[in-house]
Amino acid sequence: FYAGLRDEYLSNARNYVSIGLSGSLNLARNLSLKYGAYVDQRFIDDPYYDGYEWRGFQGYQEQMYINWNRSNIDLKFGRDYIKWGYGHTGNLFISDNSRPFDQLSFKVKSRYISFQAFIAQLDKMYNANRYLNASRFEIKPVSNLYIGLGQSSLYGGENQSLDFTMSNPLAFYSFTQDNDRKAMNMMLYADFAWYFRNKYKLYGEFLVDDFQIDHEVKSDLEPNELAFLFGIQAVDLFFDTYGWLEFVQVRNRTYNVPDARPFEKFLHKNMPIAHPHGTDFQLFQIHLDRWMNSHFRLDLDYYLLRQGEGTIRGEFTEPWMADDVTMETDYTEKIPYGIVETTNNISAGIHYELNSRIQADLGCQYYSVNNYTHIESESHSDFAVFFRLMIDYAKIFRF
Repeated sequence: FYAGLRDEYLSNARNYVSIGLSGSLNLARNLSLKYGAYVDQRFIDDPYYDGYEWRGFQGYQEQMYINWNRSNIDLKFGRDYIKWGYGHTGNLFISDNSRPFDQLSFKVKSRYISFQAFIAQLDKMYNANRYLNASRFEIKPVSNLYIGLGQSSLYGGENQSLDFTMSNPLAFYSFTQDNDRKAMNMMLYADFAWYFRNKYKLYGEFLVDDFQIDHEVKSDLEPNELAFLFGIQAVDLFFDTYGWLEFVQVRNRTYNVPDARPFEKFLHKNMPIAHPHGTDFQLFQIHLDRWMNSHFRLDLDYYLLRQGEGTIRGEFTEPWMADDVTMETDYTEKIPYGIVETTNNISAGIHYELNSRIQADLGCQYYSVNNYTHIESESHSDFAVFFRLMIDYAKIFRF
């Protein structure tokens, strides 16, 4: 059991209470059950939350699965989060920003190679049943380098059932899409992490949603839908300071789909399955923290976000098909697209740990926004003081 209290002083001050309940049961040496539920008053202000409300609280069952594992094999059936990649601000392929997935997943690994895959049933969208399959292969060519390759397919339909052709974790989904004439939203992915000098990690992620190879007809003028993330992380950067900096760019329409098949949008429970900022943005963030002693840690963060007008939830625009665009004139667009909303945010805080079960945060943040809500020259700024308290109570019962 854990509980949290958050107090924010913004233009409209509010208190939020969140409560979680979780437990696990070990049935055998390698077999366990896990259950977790979560309620949070902050969902009151979330326009995309679609769950049940009771007396001012909203929530969901976030973990309920059975898991079997050994040193080199892991099997899981039920509901849980999935996170692949190395990003701190988010991930470009599969992230825990989304609601947890109802899934069947497995992972096998050896000293130099690992392979993981899952099949998940997503929420209904536009009255269509939806499914997501993904797999990732990772190699360790040298002792301090990891390279991963992945693919995913999201498909659905009004009466769509689980398709074993599209769920085969060893199939290359592009061939399945073409040879078996299966409609899906397919993506390719790569990531890496390189550790050096015993204190640095260089990492990156790269995703291809759609890439135009031909240049023969007008529809080939559609801009490529790509995303990348690069960062560096360091321990003992200076005076025992830990830190990282990261840059992310996602081009407009990435994760979105043409309006003919809107249920293939890369969303689950109205939330992006990948990065929390969705699509059409550039993000730079730097984080520093330092433990002063065994109980107190100082935190400092700054980020610059440039968010374009494109969204995953919204329309898939096709301006390259306009009458005044031809193969001779070509078509290009800026990154990000349209009127760009630019946010600068700086925050500082103190983290306190009495022990592993009682923790608290006290801090402040200031942010300013230009072209607020994508309105030219509109500006907005605010200052906030926040306080968070977490109490984690655990009890082990032995049978």
